[in-house]
Amino acid sequence: MKISYNLSPLPAEAVNPQGPVFISYRQSDGCRQANDIERLLRAAGLVVWRDKSDLPAGNIDDHLEQVLTSGLSAAVLIVTPDIEQSTVMQEREVPRLLQLSENLDFSLCIVNEIADPSDPSRLDYKAPDRLLKLAPNTLAKTKQYDTRDQNDRLKIVHDLLFHRVKLLQPKIAAAGGVFTIYIQTRGDAFALDAGRQSDLQIRLEQDTNSRLPARSSLEALRDTLPIITDAVVAAQATTVRLEGGMHLTVALSIGAALPSTKIGQIEATDIKGKIWSSDDKAIVSHPHQLTIDPINVNDPEHAAKQAVAVFVTLTPQPDPTAFNHLLNDYPGKFTKAIQISADPPAKLSPDEAGSLARKIGDAIKNISAQTGRAEIHLAFHGPYGMAVLVGRLLNTLRTVVYEWDNPPSQGPRYYEVMTLEPGVAKGPIVAVAPTSDKWN
Repeated sequence: MKISYNLSPLPAEAVNPQGPVFISYRQSDGCRQANDIERLLRAAGLVVWRDKSDLPAGNIDDHLEQVLTSGLSAAVLIVTPDIEQSTVMQEREVPRLLQLSENLDFSLCIVNEIADPSDPSRLDYKAPDRLLKLAPNTLAKTKQYDTRDQNDRLKIVHDLLFHRVKLLQPKIAAAGGVFTIYIQTRGDAFALDAGRQSDLQIRLEQDTNSRLPARSSLEALRDTLPIITDAVVAAQATTVRLEGGMHLTVALSIGAALPSTKIGQIEATDIKGKIWSSDDKAIVSHPHQLTIDPINVNDPEHAAKQAVAVFVTLTPQPDPTAFNHLLNDYPGKFTKAIQISADPPAKLSPDEAGSLARKIGDAIKNISAQTGRAEIHLAFHGPYGMAVLVGRLLNTLRTVVYEWDNPPSQGPRYYEVMTLEPGVAKGPIVAVAPTSDKWN
């Protein structure tokens, strides 16, 4: 795509396949669309550059020029009516993005919010050129996405993610089929994250009023996890290596998205650099066994359906307080309750992670089978690496997962976060818990 703007040549490092995705939009009427797209892209593992979080103090033109010429991987251009008033977009951002798009390693997505006056169900494909004062057919013949439709929002994610993976394939092959994913569900996200060496970097927001993941981020993860799984498989990865820090319910869902039927091996690296691997063939001199203890539940005969509450606790001194509250606060919800503990109650070794996860997965499946294929309600307490490995073994079950919190007014509680069902279309996350006083 040739352009007529008098721009200085791009430096060699202007396009970086692992760099941030730049979002170009007009704040007056494009913030909502930018927020929605940013949330989806971050949940899909793509680092995003946004002015609200990444533009430092100082001369705006100079900072924009720096980010537009120092290593972007892609851009999303959001076309709304008010871009006609944006000189920054018309004179700085869009000319550079068009110049970057001449490089086939750079992907430019046009998000069009303008309806065709003669047929509101269709897009006005000429609107981007007209509003941005571009020559006719500069963008009119470029693929445009209708973000009034959630499916088109996800097409943007799909196209950008698969473009990224295609460029990463030689790197992944050279690493012996190892695909790396950094995941963080606490703290703010910045474009500086692109400096990490991970192939994907999933960033989710935390709820502002609790320790739980933000519901909007979990909904984005629900929508993007199937795309991530397909992209990892398309990369011909044989091992997925995870690192970072995450809520245990998210760890369970990531594991559920990467079952052994699709990915041969999973490795989760903890903060000490120890690897918790799905390989269950390691020889351990004194392996842990499992203790499975039944727990009384209130009013099981009035439960609406077969539902088993399972408390997996893998710490030396398990505290059942929050789990007991879960059972007592919802009489008639569960037909049975089980506690699964490691025996002896000593610190786990990463060397036995795969074999112990297999034992836990088998125990949960057996419990479900013995109660008429009951739905499992899982409260997990242990290393995040173990949560990932257990999650990938629950592929035949419907599992409601719970996150721990300790609000001052109530004390320790487990709160329902989401439902996992890996074997169905658009799984593994098939439901996110409805809004309550604990959620945004």
